[in-house]
Amino acid sequence: MRPLLIIVLVILSSCSRDLERSIFIKDPEFPELPKYSEWGLNTFGVYIDRVPFISNDVDQPAKVILYDEKLSFTLAGDRHGVYFSPSNLSLNFVFSPAQNVEDYVGLVQLHDTSWDLTDENMLAIFSEAANTDTLKILNGTLKFTRAQHLFVDKVSEEAILSGTFEFQANYNGTFTTFSNGRFDVGISKNNFYRP
Repeated sequence: MRPLLIIVLVILSSCSRDLERSIFIKDPEFPELPKYSEWGLNTFGVYIDRVPFISNDVDQPAKVILYDEKLSFTLAGDRHGVYFSPSNLSLNFVFSPAQNVEDYVGLVQLHDTSWDLTDENMLAIFSEAANTDTLKILNGTLKFTRAQHLFVDKVSEEAILSGTFEFQANYNGTFTTFSNGRFDVGISKNNFYRP
């Protein structure tokens, strides 16, 4: 564990590090998913009925959009499995109200907050290829375990959001379980939008 921590700290402290790069470290218990971390590794993963949906190295794994006093937190990546070729997917959580967030710096207000996904002020929207569906959540929680600033040369470069989620929903007419969800993503001026 200690050598891994040292390697990650060296990577994070490097001024030349590309902050948007993803670093996938396998979870020892669930090797198809990234290990839960709070280091800004720009990864996420969740099982959709035991098929992994994870961030990829090509696209931005997370985006935040602030609009009409709502905050949209989107995770984008691919579904992987024996019977699935990689396909572009996104899972979007929409909060209302937006917790007084004005820019990416304000996202640290999400630290140690938990959201009941059945709440009428929450939406979960799942997109796969051309199909987008607002999920009918049966039960579940989204938790921001840690929200912190990453400083480079004493200047905030991004807000790191780390947490977990899992829920059951009716997706496209089928009862579906999203389990063991975790995210550790950096949000900066490059992936925070305010239309």
